[in-house]
Amino acid sequence: MGFLRNDAGGVLPPFGGERFPWIGGDLQTIRHYLRHDAPVPDAGEEVLIELADGDRLLAAFHPATGTRSKGCVIAVHGLNGCMDAQHIWWLVPEVLAAGYSLLRVNMRGAGPARPLARKTYNACAGGDLVPFVDAAARRDPGAPLFMMAHSLGGTAALNMALDFPAAAARLAGIVTIGTPLDMVATSRRFSRLRNLAYGRHMLSALKQLAGDAPDIREDTLAAAQSARSITEFDELVTAPMAGYGGADEYYRAASVDRRLQQITVPVLVLQGSNDPWVPVPPCLSQPVPRDPLTGISVVVTRGGGHVGFHDSRLNWHIRATLAWCDAMRGQRVLGRDRGRTLRLPGASASEVLPAKGAFRRAVRPKIFQPFHRLGKIGGGAGGYPPHRQKGPVRRNEPFVAVVHEPAVHRVPREEFQRIRRFPHGQGVGLARVGQNGLGRGISHRIVLPPDKAGRPFGNAVHLVQRSHEFGHRRLVEVINRARQVHLRQMMSRRLRKNLPLGSRCLWLLSLRLAVRHR
Repeated sequence: MGFLRNDAGGVLPPFGGERFPWIGGDLQTIRHYLRHDAPVPDAGEEVLIELADGDRLLAAFHPATGTRSKGCVIAVHGLNGCMDAQHIWWLVPEVLAAGYSLLRVNMRGAGPARPLARKTYNACAGGDLVPFVDAAARRDPGAPLFMMAHSLGGTAALNMALDFPAAAARLAGIVTIGTPLDMVATSRRFSRLRNLAYGRHMLSALKQLAGDAPDIREDTLAAAQSARSITEFDELVTAPMAGYGGADEYYRAASVDRRLQQITVPVLVLQGSNDPWVPVPPCLSQPVPRDPLTGISVVVTRGGGHVGFHDSRLNWHIRATLAWCDAMRGQRVLGRDRGRTLRLPGASASEVLPAKGAFRRAVRPKIFQPFHRLGKIGGGAGGYPPHRQKGPVRRNEPFVAVVHEPAVHRVPREEFQRIRRFPHGQGVGLARVGQNGLGRGISHRIVLPPDKAGRPFGNAVHLVQRSHEFGHRRLVEVINRARQVHLRQMMSRRLRKNLPLGSRCLWLLSLRLAVRHR
């Protein structure tokens, strides 16, 4: 259960482990092939795209069910797949329910698009995905675009990001599921004796794909039918059609493991530790990003197989992708306000705090309503007794409430822990402690008890720095920083009014020492 590596931290939901009876990498991999229980979606809007060489691409667009789309997910299938594959059908209800639109694509010559193209897709054909980005942008204008690519389609998506950076820059992020980063190592792993049944099944499907291609040359068709393995098929058919001299050259050109860090858009790589087809070491060898929402994040689950990830709720990778997309949407909003300076409500023009990524456009007006998180801090800030509380906030925080807003729209299935016991029944339905990491902003409300809340600094909202993690330690650090701001404000105002100069200096010195050693 859990993760072998998780660069995304609390952004992703936990992986609950492999669900019985789908235990082991092989059963996780073939579960959809055996069950065929994905809900059949509606046909959607047909999207036909003309290419310069005369071939055509086919896709289906499903608009978001809400009044406003949160973004568009471009779903790319894997080898021998198409837009009607089981793992693509499972996407439709969950993506639409989350508020996103969906573009199900057929790579060149795949599935129902076979009669429309003479050529066939491959791992290096990233250029064929660029028209789908344009199509998604036209049908969901202004919405952030995400590409969710499975298996070999993920390799093509990463090659698109490397070879066509201008087109990739229009994407808010790329998610790859069970993607071969090193095609040479993947070919060796897939050719093992334990994968003989997989190889025969995939080879048969590839031969049928080649046989159904319109206007295929007789020598190419004969070579395809004579192939005895996937590697031999790539040597005789795939590599020559893609313009390479052989399978080895094609595999080296398609591999992205050594170039992955050159991609300029955020990438989330999801990989199962027991994938029978794709080796894990190329994923684990990638460096850990400084920022999980701007770099290349690698997540390796303990179990999951190849594009399986069937835990107690099935299809964990879909939930993880949508959670990451929600976080990326928040990151885009935060980027607009990065570096600005905001004045605190009720403060003078000289009392400002830098809004490092402050999500001013993302917060609701209701956030600025006062509510009270009561605790015992001493030092004249109020005499309310401490109370029991749940979640990652410690007992000694002074009147601090942490408000977690994902950005602009409410994140589906957001999880908050409420503080239930308040003296005198104050704020029972208002105080919330952010628990999950779907959003990107943390706003700290520093308030006084109800009888002192009328003071100018009582309802100040301190937009402190945004957090990349939502763990206990990180929350406590940020809250402690906000507490210091609050105590200094409160004490400095009282000292200016009530104490002579010598006493003020001694009090400030003792306050600073107390805050430092707290």
